[in-house]
Amino acid sequence: HRGLRYALYDIHTDRTSRANLALMGELLVAIRERQLLLHYQPKLNLASGRVEGVEALVRWRHPARGMVPPGDFIPNVENTDLISPLSRWVVEEAIGQLA
Repeated sequence: HRGLRYALYDIHTDRTSRANLALMGELLVAIRERQLLLHYQPKLNLASGRVEGVEALVRWRHPARGMVPPGDFIPNVENTDLISPLSRWVVEEAIGQLA
């Protein structure tokens, strides 16, 4: 039959999707309410042993969940429109801290 489609419902996938959607909504609030912070990781030149730069790593101080590791939200953000405001926040925050 043309146009006949089916989909399997998986309660685990549904719960995960709902949790991720809720977390993304909370991340918008986190950006506005300054719940995010940056940690800096030095980038070393292995040949010289000198620090040649730093990488800014975002952390989320969630009011109810405590520190949310980046692995719990960054992969989801990368596939949504939230990547732009988050990236903008990281750049502006890092520049502000350098000033």
